Amino acid sequence: RHWISNGDFDYLEGGFNYCRNFRHERAILFIKPRCFVIADRIHDVDRFEYAELFHLKPGVKTDREGNGYLLTARDSLDCMFHCLSSPPQSSSCVIEGRARSGMQGWYSGSFGNLEPAPVIQYSFTPPEPGDYYFIHAVIPMGTDGAAGYRLIVDEKISGAPWNPLGGSPLAFTIEEPGYRTAVSFMPSALFRAQKPGDGEGAPESAVKRSGI
Repeated sequence: RHWISNGDFDYLEGGFNYCRNFRHERAILFIKPRCFVIADRIHDVDRFEYAELFHLKPGVKTDREGNGYLLTARDSLDCMFHCLSSPPQSSSCVIEGRARSGMQGWYSGSFGNLEPAPVIQYSFTPPEPGDYYFIHAVIPMGTDGAAGYRLIVDEKISGAPWNPLGGSPLAFTIEEPGYRTAVSFMPSALFRAQKPGDGEGAPESAVKRSGI
């Protein structure tokens, strides 16, 4: 529905109706050269139970860190996986190699072969019909680990679920050795609409990278 590409970021947005009473919107902001923001909006009328899954490859270690996870592996860069905003009723856990109560946390590199692989799961049951938002940031780090990397969320929205219907963009800053990137994220009017056809207007996101 929306695709924007420039020297600072790429932005993709779309959505679908699963049934008459449910709609899922997703927006992905690629902050060049290597960071991502993934925004999901759930419009729920019948109070379904939801599970948002982020699949990782075998061998990735997941350590809880603040409002997210630090991901490490022997053969790749470390990565910050941070939840910028989620409903207060949501919870997260890591599943790996679960064979009962719903098979989850496996990787199949070839037919008939399985090996455990971690899955970060965010679970949520809406307390009432409405619109709910999950915003995650994925920040790869250098070979020296987490030293010098920080994600700072605007204090005006820190600690409270972000709702774009309030009119304020989601603002945060990514600090890494030698650089600071200020991000202002606001999806399109249709992403924020109560139902398809309610809103028009392009997304309004901005990225500014500067030296420290």
